[in-house]
Amino acid sequence: LALTAYRLSATPEARGALLGSLSRPVGARMIGHTGPVERVAYRADGRVAVTASGDSTARLWNTTDSLRPKALGVATGHTAGVVAAAFSPNGKLLATGSVDGTARLWDVSDTAKPKSLATLKGHKEQVGSVSFSPKGDVLTTASNDGTARLWDIKNTAKPTEVSVLRQDSDLTRAVFSPDGRMLALASQAGTITLLDVLTPAKPKSLATLTSKEGGVRSVAFSPNGLYLASSSGNGSVQVWEITATKLVGTARGHTGAVDDVAFSPDGAILASASADATVGLWSMQNPREPVLTASLNGFPDPVTGVAFSPDGQNLATSAADGIARLWNVSNTSRVAPRARLAGHTGQVNALAIAKSGRVLATASDDKTVRLWDLADAAVSTPQGTITGHTGQVTAAAFSPDDRRLVTASLDKTAKLWDVSSPESPKLLGTLSDHTDGVRSAAYSPDGKTVVTTGRDGRTVLWNVATPASPKKITALGAADGRMNTAAFRPDGHVLATASGTGSVRMWDITKPAEPKSLETFSAHSGGVLDVRFSHDGKTLATTSSDGTARLWEVTRPEKPKRLSDLPGHSADVTAVVFNADDRTLVTSSQDGTLRIWNIVTLARPALWAVLSSPNAVGDVDLGSDGTVLASTSGSAAQLWALNLEQATANVCEANGTSITKAEWAQYLPGRPYTPPCTASSSASPSTS
Repeated sequence: LALTAYRLSATPEARGALLGSLSRPVGARMIGHTGPVERVAYRADGRVAVTASGDSTARLWNTTDSLRPKALGVATGHTAGVVAAAFSPNGKLLATGSVDGTARLWDVSDTAKPKSLATLKGHKEQVGSVSFSPKGDVLTTASNDGTARLWDIKNTAKPTEVSVLRQDSDLTRAVFSPDGRMLALASQAGTITLLDVLTPAKPKSLATLTSKEGGVRSVAFSPNGLYLASSSGNGSVQVWEITATKLVGTARGHTGAVDDVAFSPDGAILASASADATVGLWSMQNPREPVLTASLNGFPDPVTGVAFSPDGQNLATSAADGIARLWNVSNTSRVAPRARLAGHTGQVNALAIAKSGRVLATASDDKTVRLWDLADAAVSTPQGTITGHTGQVTAAAFSPDDRRLVTASLDKTAKLWDVSSPESPKLLGTLSDHTDGVRSAAYSPDGKTVVTTGRDGRTVLWNVATPASPKKITALGAADGRMNTAAFRPDGHVLATASGTGSVRMWDITKPAEPKSLETFSAHSGGVLDVRFSHDGKTLATTSSDGTARLWEVTRPEKPKRLSDLPGHSADVTAVVFNADDRTLVTSSQDGTLRIWNIVTLARPALWAVLSSPNAVGDVDLGSDGTVLASTSGSAAQLWALNLEQATANVCEANGTSITKAEWAQYLPGRPYTPPCTASSSASPSTS
């Protein structure tokens, strides 16, 4: 759609949508259901998948080519939505569970024509879970009626109920352990009951795990059978050690209920499907500390199910939008051409790219700063983590030689770090003089001075030539409780400070110990949130809570002259950055967009592209060569690309299922159907 829109009319929005496609993973779509897709499962050979839907059907798909899944047969017969599906170990049987209170067995040896074999009756409410034992001779069903039932299915035409397991609340899931000896029952009451089912007719209770996170939505055994993962309505995923029957780890990061979890075949990754419209991929290298390595986003609605292909290369997802998708997760740190850097447990407030363009620093509410290797923009490779602040970290800035980093925190300090080896950052010195949280910190162009602004209203200059013993030089002017940030002119002689009062003050700091106020001017009707000088020092960009950014001529800093306005944002404009040749400017906003401007003619900036982020954007920075753009995005940082040819090639390569005739008619009524990724139309547009 983005590529088609760009081809039809190269508006900034269409250009931004096309560029933005590089910054999120693309899943190959399985289209056909007319209701929400509730669950997804693979056949043991990985060549076929099944999707269960609220439209009362289960569909089979040929997934041999994961980019282009093909529709096979449809299982019809349930009288209400199908909410569970599973293949038998040999792949010849399919079990489905439905809102109609029944489970069904199907012969799917001919995938084009699923054949109903038996209907399993007895449950009084929806059957939300079906699971085959590893040997394939027993099926378990779990229901909202508070029971799980074990069925002998050796005679597939006449399954026999062998036992009924009663619980005090609705059961959400029942799954067998990999060796088939154990069954885990998850309930809305927040319990997971472990049962010995070696003799299915006489299950024995082994242990009950109680979650403090509320009702348990789903459970999954690790392939080695040592761990159990469970998910809850509050967005957390818990990891339990089975032999010790205790909670060992918790993964937090989702903002909506997690309805399904699945381990990769090697147990190294755990996938979580959430109502927040994302899938989390967690490294289980240390089950006690699951680490979010990637997020699959771009879903318009809640994600309901996840299943790994048996070779672990792909992940199938089901979602409330009625579409199932296949994602390439062969390398979870490389799910999109431009990485989303996830790892912080709190909001990322600020970021900075080193002059070399090789390292990114992200500062977070979780009191840490993380350093990332940007050598490959597609891979989210963490290097080192800076710990030491006792409050939220609000800012980070590299020294001109990239060897040092200054960080600002609400713990009333700024700190200087040696980051010459990003893997092992070392504390050099602490700047302590502010009586309240520090809002910003920046190095002077010669690296010998740092400026900090604080909630105490003070702007302070520091001599950091000897970082182990930094010295306060002076505080500039009277305290201004609404002081936000400060920026050095590239020659180091002038400083601009930005205030929540809407004013900007220019200072002559040729002699840092004797700063002189040059001019204070009213820059915006709202508070000024960021200021930045162009690389030639002649232009100042300001951003404001009034939703605008402005350009000022400051060749004579004592007489700033307004050049132009950059309108269009619908919320606070949080940050601004010039590219190296001063021909492009990027503004970021709480409205969740980045606007990229052509400012070759400063008096008439032209909007070039609008990039849309899933979160409010608090800060933005550009690599020195202009190829990497980074922005804050919730508890992560997002890398963006500005290369249209690469974006076009990526869309046509990764898209798989092209835009359908029905979608074309919906979004482009009246235009002849011409999908953009045919061989004849693969030529890339100019990036000019």
